[in-house]
Amino acid sequence: MSSTYCLAKQRRSSASAGAYVVGLAASPSQSACLAAALAEPGKQGSSLIEVLSKEDLRPLRSIRGSHGQAAPTDLVFSDSSPSQLVSCGEDGAVHLWDIRVGGSQAQRTLRSASKAPVMSVAIGDGDKLCACAIESE
Repeated sequence: MSSTYCLAKQRRSSASAGAYVVGLAASPSQSACLAAALAEPGKQGSSLIEVLSKEDLRPLRSIRGSHGQAAPTDLVFSDSSPSQLVSCGEDGAVHLWDIRVGGSQAQRTLRSASKAPVMSVAIGDGDKLCACAIESE
C-alpha cells in the first residue's frame, strides 16, 4: 500500500504584512523552483514576484515593481526553458523574465493595445504559443 506525505512549510516574504499571493507557478525542471506573484495593496511599487527553492522555500530572486504599481495577476514558467518565467498584470503588460538575470528589467514586454488588465497567461505547444486573457467591460 502506498502512502502520501505532505510537508507544509512557512516562510516570511519580503512583502509587506498586507500582501497576498495572486499566483503560483512551479518550474518543470529538476532544478525546481516556485514563483509567487504577490500584490501589496496601497504600497508604492506594489507588485512583487518571488522565485523560491522548492526544496526549502529559500528565496532565489525577488522582482519588486515587476508590474509597476499594478498587481501581477498570473505567471507561468516556460516548458522548454525553465529559467524563463512569464507574468501578466493589471498594468496591461505581459513580461518575459530570465530568473538568472538580476534586476527588475524584463527580457521582453508585450502591452495590451486597450491598456486593459491582463488577467491570465498560458504557454503551450513547446513555448511556441502564448495566450492571454484581458479584462473586458
